Amino acid sequence: MATTTTTWTSMILTEIIGEIALSAPTPKNVVSKLANYNSIQGMPSGTLQLARNADLGAAATVAEGAAVPVTDLAMVAPATFTPADFAMMAKITYKAMRERVPGLASVHQLFDGSATIEQQLSVFMPQAARLKGAIDEAVETECNLALAGLTDIVNLTGNPFSVVGAEEAIFKQAQNEILNEDLAFCLSPKQLSDLRSDITTAAGPVWSTDIQSITQVRPDLSMDGLRGVFMGIPVYEISQSCVRNDGTDDFGALIVVGRGNAEGPNPGTLVVVEGSSLYFTFETVNAERSVELQCNYEFDAGLRAADYGVEIQSVD
Repeated sequence: MATTTTTWTSMILTEIIGEIALSAPTPKNVVSKLANYNSIQGMPSGTLQLARNADLGAAATVAEGAAVPVTDLAMVAPATFTPADFAMMAKITYKAMRERVPGLASVHQLFDGSATIEQQLSVFMPQAARLKGAIDEAVETECNLALAGLTDIVNLTGNPFSVVGAEEAIFKQAQNEILNEDLAFCLSPKQLSDLRSDITTAAGPVWSTDIQSITQVRPDLSMDGLRGVFMGIPVYEISQSCVRNDGTDDFGALIVVGRGNAEGPNPGTLVVVEGSSLYFTFETVNAERSVELQCNYEFDAGLRAADYGVEIQSVD
Protein backbone atom coordinates (compact mmCIF):
# COMPACT_ATOMS: atom_id res chain seq x y z
CA MET A 1 0.00 0.00 0.00
CA ALA A 2 1.36 3.43 -0.96
CA THR A 3 1.97 5.90 1.86
CA THR A 4 1.55 9.64 1.34
CA THR A 5 3.23 12.00 3.79
CA THR A 6 2.34 15.68 4.01
CA THR A 7 4.57 17.91 6.11
CA TRP A 8 3.57 21.17 7.77
CA THR A 9 6.17 22.87 5.61
CA SER A 10 4.45 21.90 2.37
CA MET A 11 1.07 23.06 3.63
CA ILE A 12 2.40 26.43 4.76
CA LEU A 13 4.20 26.90 1.46
CA THR A 14 0.96 26.61 -0.51
CA GLU A 15 -0.83 29.11 1.72
CA ILE A 16 1.95 31.69 1.52
CA ILE A 17 2.26 31.39 -2.25
CA GLY A 18 -1.48 31.93 -2.57
CA GLU A 19 -1.47 34.98 -0.30
CA ILE A 20 1.43 36.70 -2.09
CA ALA A 21 0.28 35.85 -5.60
CA LEU A 22 -3.27 37.03 -4.93
CA SER A 23 -2.09 40.42 -3.72
CA ALA A 24 0.09 41.07 -6.78
CA PRO A 25 -1.57 43.31 -9.40
CA THR A 26 -1.30 42.28 -13.03
CA PRO A 27 -2.11 44.22 -16.22
CA LYS A 28 -4.38 41.35 -17.26
CA ASN A 29 -6.79 42.13 -14.43
CA VAL A 30 -8.57 45.37 -15.40
CA VAL A 31 -12.28 44.93 -16.16
CA SER A 32 -12.65 42.12 -13.62
CA LYS A 33 -11.44 44.45 -10.85
CA LEU A 34 -14.46 46.67 -11.55
CA ALA A 35 -16.95 43.82 -10.98
CA ASN A 36 -18.97 42.68 -7.97
CA TYR A 37 -17.65 39.52 -6.31
CA ASN A 38 -19.71 36.82 -4.62
CA SER A 39 -18.63 33.52 -3.13
CA ILE A 40 -20.91 30.49 -3.09
CA GLN A 41 -18.27 28.22 -1.62
CA GLY A 42 -20.02 25.44 0.26
CA MET A 43 -23.47 26.14 -1.17
CA PRO A 44 -25.19 22.87 -2.18
CA SER A 45 -26.76 24.25 -5.37
CA GLY A 46 -23.48 25.29 -7.02
CA THR A 47 -25.28 28.21 -8.68
CA LEU A 48 -26.25 31.77 -7.82
CA GLN A 49 -29.22 33.69 -9.19
CA LEU A 50 -29.27 37.48 -9.03
CA ALA A 51 -32.61 39.19 -9.57
CA ARG A 52 -33.00 42.51 -11.35
CA ASN A 53 -35.78 44.84 -10.19
CA ALA A 54 -38.17 45.85 -12.97
CA ASP A 55 -38.95 49.54 -13.60
CA LEU A 56 -42.09 50.53 -11.66
CA GLY A 57 -42.67 53.69 -13.68
CA ALA A 58 -44.22 56.82 -12.16
CA ALA A 59 -46.70 56.74 -9.28
CA ALA A 60 -50.35 57.26 -10.20
CA THR A 61 -52.52 60.20 -9.20
CA VAL A 62 -54.91 59.16 -6.42
CA ALA A 63 -58.16 61.01 -5.64
CA GLU A 64 -59.04 61.93 -2.08
CA GLY A 65 -60.73 58.97 -0.40
CA ALA A 66 -59.83 56.58 -3.25
CA ALA A 67 -57.84 53.40 -2.83
CA VAL A 68 -54.18 53.46 -3.85
CA PRO A 69 -53.56 50.95 -6.68
CA VAL A 70 -51.44 47.95 -5.73
CA THR A 71 -48.25 47.49 -7.76
CA ASP A 72 -46.42 44.18 -7.79
CA LEU A 73 -42.71 44.59 -7.12
CA ALA A 74 -41.92 42.48 -10.16
CA MET A 75 -38.45 41.44 -11.24
CA VAL A 76 -37.12 40.67 -14.69
CA ALA A 77 -35.46 37.33 -15.45
CA PRO A 78 -32.58 36.72 -13.03
CA ALA A 79 -28.99 36.21 -14.11
CA THR A 80 -27.68 32.74 -13.27
CA PHE A 81 -24.03 32.01 -12.46
CA THR A 82 -22.56 28.51 -12.38
CA PRO A 83 -18.84 28.47 -11.52
CA ALA A 84 -16.51 26.18 -13.45
CA ASP A 85 -12.98 25.14 -12.49
CA PHE A 86 -10.11 26.86 -14.33
CA ALA A 87 -6.58 25.56 -13.79
CA MET A 88 -3.00 25.89 -15.01
CA MET A 89 0.00 23.71 -14.13
CA ALA A 90 3.74 24.28 -14.45
CA LYS A 91 6.59 21.83 -14.15
CA ILE A 92 9.79 22.86 -12.34
CA THR A 93 12.76 20.54 -12.79
CA TYR A 94 15.04 19.49 -9.97
CA LYS A 95 17.97 21.12 -11.80
CA ALA A 96 16.19 24.49 -11.92
CA MET A 97 15.34 24.27 -8.22
CA ARG A 98 18.92 23.47 -7.21
CA GLU A 99 20.19 26.44 -9.21
CA ARG A 100 17.86 28.78 -7.30
CA VAL A 101 18.94 27.51 -3.87
CA PRO A 102 22.76 27.22 -3.81
CA GLY A 103 24.01 24.52 -1.48
CA LEU A 104 20.84 22.44 -1.67
CA ALA A 105 22.04 18.85 -1.41
CA SER A 106 18.67 17.33 -2.31
CA VAL A 107 15.50 18.84 -3.69
CA HIS A 108 13.56 16.88 -1.06
CA GLN A 109 15.02 19.19 1.58
CA LEU A 110 12.46 21.74 0.36
CA PHE A 111 9.68 19.54 1.72
CA ASP A 112 11.13 17.72 4.73
CA GLY A 113 11.20 20.77 7.00
CA SER A 114 14.90 21.64 6.67
CA ALA A 115 14.39 24.45 4.12
CA THR A 116 13.30 27.94 5.13
CA ILE A 117 10.16 29.62 3.81
CA GLU A 118 12.37 32.12 1.97
CA GLN A 119 14.14 29.27 0.17
CA GLN A 120 10.86 27.66 -0.77
CA LEU A 121 9.46 30.92 -2.12
CA SER A 122 12.63 31.60 -4.13
CA VAL A 123 11.97 28.34 -5.95
CA PHE A 124 8.22 28.54 -6.51
CA MET A 125 7.20 32.21 -6.54
CA PRO A 126 8.25 33.06 -10.15
CA GLN A 127 6.17 30.19 -11.54
CA ALA A 128 3.31 30.87 -9.12
CA ALA A 129 3.12 34.48 -10.30
CA ARG A 130 2.98 33.35 -13.93
CA LEU A 131 0.22 30.85 -13.19
CA LYS A 132 -1.72 33.54 -11.32
CA GLY A 133 -1.38 35.75 -14.42
CA ALA A 134 -2.93 32.98 -16.52
CA ILE A 135 -5.88 32.74 -14.12
CA ASP A 136 -6.23 36.54 -14.21
CA GLU A 137 -6.38 36.40 -17.99
CA ALA A 138 -9.10 33.75 -17.84
CA VAL A 139 -11.25 35.89 -15.49
CA GLU A 140 -10.64 39.00 -17.61
CA THR A 141 -11.48 37.20 -20.85
CA GLU A 142 -14.76 35.86 -19.43
CA CYS A 143 -15.71 39.36 -18.26
CA ASN A 144 -14.97 40.88 -21.66
CA LEU A 145 -16.95 38.17 -23.45
CA ALA A 146 -19.91 38.89 -21.17
CA LEU A 147 -19.95 42.57 -22.24
CA ALA A 148 -21.09 41.45 -25.70
CA GLY A 149 -24.49 40.81 -24.13
CA LEU A 150 -25.20 44.50 -23.44
CA THR A 151 -28.30 45.74 -25.26
CA ASP A 152 -27.14 49.29 -26.02
CA ILE A 153 -24.38 49.58 -28.62
CA VAL A 154 -22.34 52.50 -29.94
CA ASN A 155 -21.53 51.15 -33.39
CA LEU A 156 -18.58 52.90 -35.01
CA THR A 157 -17.86 50.07 -37.45
CA GLY A 158 -15.67 51.45 -40.23
CA ASN A 159 -14.60 54.40 -38.07
CA PRO A 160 -12.10 54.84 -35.22
CA PHE A 161 -13.25 55.52 -31.67
CA SER A 162 -13.71 59.24 -31.04
CA VAL A 163 -14.86 61.95 -28.64
CA VAL A 164 -18.26 61.82 -30.33
CA GLY A 165 -18.48 58.06 -29.76
CA ALA A 166 -17.55 58.43 -26.10
CA GLU A 167 -20.20 61.09 -25.59
CA GLU A 168 -22.80 58.90 -27.36
CA ALA A 169 -22.04 56.07 -24.94
CA ILE A 170 -22.54 58.41 -21.95
CA PHE A 171 -25.88 59.55 -23.41
CA LYS A 172 -27.11 55.99 -24.04
CA GLN A 173 -26.22 54.96 -20.49
CA ALA A 174 -28.04 57.99 -19.08
CA GLN A 175 -31.19 56.78 -20.82
CA ASN A 176 -31.01 53.49 -18.90
CA GLU A 177 -31.61 55.34 -15.61
CA ILE A 178 -29.47 53.01 -13.51
CA LEU A 179 -29.33 54.17 -9.89
CA ASN A 180 -25.62 53.39 -9.64
CA GLU A 181 -23.85 56.07 -11.72
CA ASP A 182 -20.32 54.96 -10.83
CA LEU A 183 -19.20 54.60 -14.46
CA ALA A 184 -15.96 53.60 -16.19
CA PHE A 185 -14.80 53.35 -19.80
CA CYS A 186 -13.04 50.05 -20.54
CA LEU A 187 -11.34 50.38 -23.93
CA SER A 188 -9.05 48.25 -26.06
CA PRO A 189 -5.53 49.65 -26.63
CA LYS A 190 -6.54 50.63 -30.19
CA GLN A 191 -9.67 52.44 -29.00
CA LEU A 192 -7.66 54.35 -26.38
CA SER A 193 -5.12 55.29 -29.06
CA ASP A 194 -7.92 56.51 -31.34
CA LEU A 195 -9.44 58.58 -28.52
CA ARG A 196 -6.07 60.18 -27.70
CA SER A 197 -5.57 61.00 -31.37
CA ASP A 198 -9.03 62.54 -31.66
CA ILE A 199 -8.54 64.64 -28.53
CA THR A 200 -5.18 66.01 -29.63
CA THR A 201 -6.37 66.90 -33.14
CA ALA A 202 -9.88 68.13 -32.32
CA ALA A 203 -10.70 71.63 -33.55
CA GLY A 204 -13.27 72.20 -30.81
CA PRO A 205 -12.52 73.32 -27.23
CA VAL A 206 -12.20 69.85 -25.66
CA TRP A 207 -9.13 70.71 -23.57
CA SER A 208 -10.22 70.22 -20.01
CA THR A 209 -7.83 69.05 -17.31
CA ASP A 210 -9.33 65.59 -17.02
CA ILE A 211 -9.35 64.92 -20.78
CA GLN A 212 -5.70 65.90 -20.99
CA SER A 213 -4.91 63.15 -18.49
CA ILE A 214 -5.63 60.52 -21.17
CA THR A 215 -2.97 61.96 -23.47
CA GLN A 216 -0.18 61.67 -20.90
CA VAL A 217 1.62 58.34 -21.13
CA ARG A 218 3.87 58.12 -18.09
CA PRO A 219 6.25 55.52 -16.67
CA ASP A 220 4.25 55.38 -13.43
CA LEU A 221 0.97 54.29 -15.03
CA SER A 222 -0.92 51.94 -12.73
CA MET A 223 -0.98 48.17 -13.18
CA ASP A 224 -4.77 48.21 -12.93
CA GLY A 225 -5.15 49.78 -16.38
CA LEU A 226 -6.28 53.28 -15.30
CA ARG A 227 -5.16 55.73 -18.00
CA GLY A 228 -6.97 58.98 -17.22
CA VAL A 229 -10.41 60.57 -17.15
CA PHE A 230 -12.88 61.55 -19.88
CA MET A 231 -15.75 63.91 -18.94
CA GLY A 232 -15.17 62.93 -15.31
CA ILE A 233 -15.37 59.19 -16.07
CA PRO A 234 -12.26 57.02 -15.44
CA VAL A 235 -10.80 55.39 -18.57
CA TYR A 236 -9.25 51.92 -18.28
CA GLU A 237 -7.16 50.12 -20.90
CA ILE A 238 -7.93 46.42 -21.37
CA SER A 239 -4.95 44.09 -21.77
CA GLN A 240 -4.35 43.32 -25.46
CA SER A 241 -4.33 39.59 -24.70
CA CYS A 242 -7.90 39.82 -23.32
CA VAL A 243 -9.47 42.06 -25.98
CA ARG A 244 -12.52 40.58 -27.67
CA ASN A 245 -11.95 40.95 -31.40
CA ASP A 246 -13.61 39.01 -34.23
CA GLY A 247 -11.17 40.30 -36.84
CA THR A 248 -13.24 43.31 -37.96
CA ASP A 249 -13.96 45.52 -34.95
CA ASP A 250 -12.32 46.57 -31.72
CA PHE A 251 -14.45 46.11 -28.66
CA GLY A 252 -14.88 48.08 -25.43
CA ALA A 253 -17.65 49.30 -23.18
CA LEU A 254 -18.91 51.95 -20.81
CA ILE A 255 -19.76 49.97 -17.68
CA VAL A 256 -21.23 50.52 -14.25
CA VAL A 257 -18.60 49.80 -11.60
CA GLY A 258 -19.60 47.17 -9.08
CA ARG A 259 -18.25 47.45 -5.55
CA GLY A 260 -18.44 44.72 -2.93
CA ASN A 261 -21.03 41.98 -2.85
CA ALA A 262 -23.31 41.60 -5.88
CA GLU A 263 -26.34 41.64 -3.58
CA GLY A 264 -25.14 44.79 -1.83
CA PRO A 265 -25.98 48.47 -2.43
CA ASN A 266 -23.53 49.01 -5.33
CA PRO A 267 -24.40 46.60 -8.16
CA GLY A 268 -22.32 46.85 -11.31
CA THR A 269 -22.38 45.64 -14.90
CA LEU A 270 -20.26 42.55 -14.22
CA VAL A 271 -20.40 39.89 -11.54
CA VAL A 272 -17.73 37.32 -10.73
CA VAL A 273 -19.00 34.39 -8.67
CA GLU A 274 -16.46 32.17 -6.91
CA GLY A 275 -17.17 28.51 -6.37
CA SER A 276 -13.91 28.18 -4.43
CA SER A 277 -11.05 30.53 -3.72
CA LEU A 278 -7.89 30.51 -5.82
CA TYR A 279 -5.39 28.02 -4.43
CA PHE A 280 -2.04 26.41 -5.25
CA THR A 281 -1.00 22.78 -4.88
CA PHE A 282 2.24 21.03 -5.71
CA GLU A 283 3.42 17.46 -6.07
CA THR A 284 6.86 15.89 -6.44
CA VAL A 285 7.22 13.65 -9.51
CA ASN A 286 10.38 11.63 -8.94
CA ALA A 287 10.10 9.73 -12.23
CA GLU A 288 10.39 13.03 -14.13
CA ARG A 289 12.74 14.68 -11.62
CA SER A 290 10.43 17.65 -11.25
CA VAL A 291 7.74 19.27 -9.15
CA GLU A 292 4.30 20.04 -10.58
CA LEU A 293 2.85 23.34 -9.34
CA GLN A 294 -0.86 23.81 -10.02
CA CYS A 295 -3.12 26.86 -9.66
CA ASN A 296 -6.92 26.41 -9.49
CA TYR A 297 -9.77 28.89 -9.44
CA GLU A 298 -13.46 28.02 -9.69
CA PHE A 299 -15.51 30.96 -10.97
CA ASP A 300 -18.13 32.27 -13.40
CA ALA A 301 -18.30 35.81 -14.80
CA GLY A 302 -21.26 37.46 -16.51
CA LEU A 303 -23.63 40.42 -16.78
CA ARG A 304 -25.78 41.61 -13.91
CA ALA A 305 -28.30 42.88 -16.49
CA ALA A 306 -28.25 43.77 -20.19
CA ASP A 307 -28.94 47.49 -19.56
CA TYR A 308 -26.07 48.00 -17.11
CA GLY A 309 -23.70 49.47 -19.68
CA VAL A 310 -23.06 50.32 -23.33
CA GLU A 311 -21.07 48.19 -25.76
CA ILE A 312 -18.63 50.12 -27.96
CA GLN A 313 -17.57 48.86 -31.40
CA SER A 314 -15.06 50.62 -33.63
CA VAL A 315 -12.86 49.88 -36.62
CA ASP A 316 -9.95 47.48 -36.15
